[in-house]
Amino acid sequence: MNGRTKTKYPGVFYREAERIGGEGKEKVFYIVFKKDGKVLEEKVGRQFADDMTPAKAASIRSQRIEGKRVSPKEKRRVEKERKIAEDSRPTMTRLWDEYKRQRPVDKSLRTDDGRFHLHLAPYFGGKTPAEIISLDVDRIRVRMLKTHAPQTVKHVVALLKRIIRFGVKKGLCPESDRRLGRGAIGAAHKIHRRRPEQEGRRHNACGPFYGYAERRNPQLEMGRREF
Repeated sequence: MNGRTKTKYPGVFYREAERIGGEGKEKVFYIVFKKDGKVLEEKVGRQFADDMTPAKAASIRSQRIEGKRVSPKEKRRVEKERKIAEDSRPTMTRLWDEYKRQRPVDKSLRTDDGRFHLHLAPYFGGKTPAEIISLDVDRIRVRMLKTHAPQTVKHVVALLKRIIRFGVKKGLCPESDRRLGRGAIGAAHKIHRRRPEQEGRRHNACGPFYGYAERRNPQLEMGRREF
């Protein structure tokens, strides 16, 4: 690489280097500026590979001086930390993969694996337990009741709850997620039964509208009987 050459922009210069992806040479632009009492030099891009120009380099220099732009090194550090944080998120898919690794491969596990990938992964796979609310679970339950037996729905919801309990027990997600599992999933999983005297009071209070919701949505009543 040759010595640096000044441009008409203060603090912007370039060196010539072998062109990436082509024959010949290209300019590699650098900026020099002072920040916090220190003189810094940073590479900002290549003429062809990055479509860099002296004017663009001067704009980047101004942003660095004003603190509006981070250095390439800082950007790499932030991106690395973001990736580490993303990779360590206890998503339901990651919890399920770990759950499978700790269980013997048998018919029960294969059945659960099918339930997870068919019914849970499309909606919850990328979510952590803390991101799942009772409305999410209830929507899945109602949707499944349209095409699946109540017992199947019950097994799927129970599997979701079991995965969250496993994650908490193994320290893969916080203890607070256990309470979430009881609240969010429990609310969608539990349907209260009414005693005969309660049904009578409800009938008198609702009058001609008694049973309207169940008549309009048979799946709702089916879910009540099952859960």
